[in-house]
Amino acid sequence: MDLTFDESQDALRELAAELFAKRSPVARVAAVEATEERVDRDLWADLGAAGLLGVALPEELGGAGLGLVEAAIVCVEQGRVVAPVPLLWTIAAARVLAHAAPTPGPAAVAAASGPNPTQPLGSAEPQRHSGSAEPAQPGGSAEPQHLTGVAEPARPDGPAEAQHRSGSAEPACPSGSAEPERPAWAEDILALLRRVVAGEVMLTCAPEQVAAPLRVTATGPAAGRVSGRIAGVPYAHVAERILLPIGADGWLLDPSSPGCAVRSGPSTSGELHGELELTDVPALRLPGAATDLRAHLLVLLAALAAGVTAAALQMAAEHTSTRTQFGRPLSTFQGVALKAADAYVDTVGISATAMQAAWRLDQGLDATAEILTAAWWAAEAGQHCVHLTQHLHGGLGADISYPVHRYFLWGKQIELLTGGASALLSELGDALVHLENPGDAC
Repeated sequence: MDLTFDESQDALRELAAELFAKRSPVARVAAVEATEERVDRDLWADLGAAGLLGVALPEELGGAGLGLVEAAIVCVEQGRVVAPVPLLWTIAAARVLAHAAPTPGPAAVAAASGPNPTQPLGSAEPQRHSGSAEPAQPGGSAEPQHLTGVAEPARPDGPAEAQHRSGSAEPACPSGSAEPERPAWAEDILALLRRVVAGEVMLTCAPEQVAAPLRVTATGPAAGRVSGRIAGVPYAHVAERILLPIGADGWLLDPSSPGCAVRSGPSTSGELHGELELTDVPALRLPGAATDLRAHLLVLLAALAAGVTAAALQMAAEHTSTRTQFGRPLSTFQGVALKAADAYVDTVGISATAMQAAWRLDQGLDATAEILTAAWWAAEAGQHCVHLTQHLHGGLGADISYPVHRYFLWGKQIELLTGGASALLSELGDALVHLENPGDAC
């Protein structure tokens, strides 16, 4: 596998790097951190205008029609400046939603009026999975799961619940028509994704490891109501929709719905994470989406870690090259050089494994081992790298007025969001143990 970027990917990387560097200097990031929301809405609008929010979404929705590799490239550049926007959470949720809703053809796109998303209720057939089974997550039924990327979109073939329209079922597709009529919930999702691409709204989702058991009451084939409490949902206070992994499925809800209360507090990185208190909140069920969501999150977290560690190491290199001791630059001392070399190995490993996992998902290949490997590198090597780079800054590394501290905190936050290196290594071992040649899998 050749990990060299092609011309279009290089152009994308340069565009993202230029925009993030211009819009997120250190002073701007510090100013946003001091606001109540701690979200750079101006940057978000700029990302939408530049086409970077829709880079991995279909062209029919206004996106670029590219893949997860390109989305990872953008996340790397975000990590280099630790820009306070919910980029990876929105991309992961949007990709899962785009695959769950039937995408319209070009003619349908031209005729679409783009209604505002409302509570999506409808019907969908459960997706079927193959591969090794993993334990079902709390709060749902046990279904085989594996980290192989997005499954084929569910195709509803039963009557759709259209309670937010008129209460009547969706009309059946006329016999012999070229394109089946989509249910109302699918139209609402597509309209929502167009707004995401334009930079008008943000999405978020709960990391799998913090998805506490919730009570789900079905009200239709793909509709239900969710009750319970879940903590640690990034950017829940600014999200237009929240995707929750409950069991094997994803449940999409509107945080402005009656019965949904959001209380936000600072996370390790300083970003606001929300605690949701849900009381009979309407939600749309996306069968099998929890596994696909986790696959996207782990890959994009690894890509974010690649940018965070690379920038932190660059700062350490500049500091040790200009700071002198005993008449010599710190970088010329063997102890400093060896630590910097270790940190460099960390950054290369994180970047290579993240792009490998993203590439396999784009190719539709089994990526279970590659995703877990990338996540492990992001957790273990990422934390190792930011510790080293902070240490190489000496006393400045502990000064919260000096920007390197943000990279340390973001590195720690990414480690926590992946679930931790030990848990990932154990899961990777379980995934490899049944292979004939497990050493060739990673």
